[in-house]
Amino acid sequence: MIVPLEPPMTTFQQYQTSVVGVIGFAGVILTLIVNAWIARSNLRVGQADQLRTLKVALTEELKVIKTGYEEGERSFQNVPANMSCAVPTDRMNRLFLTHLKEIGSLSPEVLEKVLGAYLSHDQARTQLTLLATPESRNDTFLTIPANRCQTGADMYHNMIAPIDAAILALHS
Repeated sequence: MIVPLEPPMTTFQQYQTSVVGVIGFAGVILTLIVNAWIARSNLRVGQADQLRTLKVALTEELKVIKTGYEEGERSFQNVPANMSCAVPTDRMNRLFLTHLKEIGSLSPEVLEKVLGAYLSHDQARTQLTLLATPESRNDTFLTIPANRCQTGADMYHNMIAPIDAAILALHS
């Protein structure tokens, strides 16, 4: 009996399975690398959007607080001696307190200005309590006698500069 001779295998044919396996594995690795890059890119974009939103929200809250100080300063001025000023005790900083964990994503320069404005704002309310008559201190407002209203106006005027600095820093 005659057995036909098979042609000798080429090198590629001998390692065909291994070559296909290496190419497939390289494709999987490349896909993982590209997916990781896309995920990091999406995360950076998401963080940038979150930071931008936080800056806009804090800016708007600080503008409202500033307007309150400007209006309060005007209402404190020229109060007749027999009258007094009622000052609301609401600190109007709910947004800041709600997003306290995200505040750390601000740059150090911006964070310094924002914290300075909010801490000064918080301290101003405490100082106004010292100007108020003891019997008027409650959860809603403080009553400040006319002879102390100019001091209150000066305090309110001094609060505007740190808020302006924070707003300017948030726009950078």
